[in-house]
Amino acid sequence: MAVNVTEPDSVLAGVSFGGLVAKEMSVFLNLKKLIIIFSIKTKFELPKKLQYANSCL
Repeated sequence: MAVNVTEPDSVLAGVSFGGLVAKEMSVFLNLKKLIIIFSIKTKFELPKKLQYANSCL
């Protein structure tokens, strides 16, 4: 998906899971701004039940 962003200094926004996708895309892009709406930055921000479920995998 990052290949499809061709404008220099783009602004990328993502909501929920899209925020995580946008964050990963920002690694490959030279963005002017990254906007993340209602998402988590680290696994420690997950609700406790999801942290537990993830640790069982």
